[in-house]
Amino acid sequence: MTARRNRIKYDLMEALQMLKFSINRGNELNFTAGLGRQDELRALEKLDHLDSLVPEDLTAFRNNIILTQEGDDASISSEGSDLDDE
Repeated sequence: MTARRNRIKYDLMEALQMLKFSINRGNELNFTAGLGRQDELRALEKLDHLDSLVPEDLTAFRNNIILTQEGDDASISSEGSDLDDE
């Protein structure tokens, strides 16, 4: 590290040194690895299950969440009242 490069943070300097070492050992950088058509299709297939997580009827889904939260709040308050009796 020279005086000219003294403002580079430690983690960046370490990454640059590792990159330099790797290149000097004959390893090449491949910026297009994983960008082929088959790789893209595999990545999209992994995301396919996300469609099943989105409910078709958002209003019913919202109402269900609200009712569930209200039920949880009621059970918490009733548990608290049981403790008061002791």
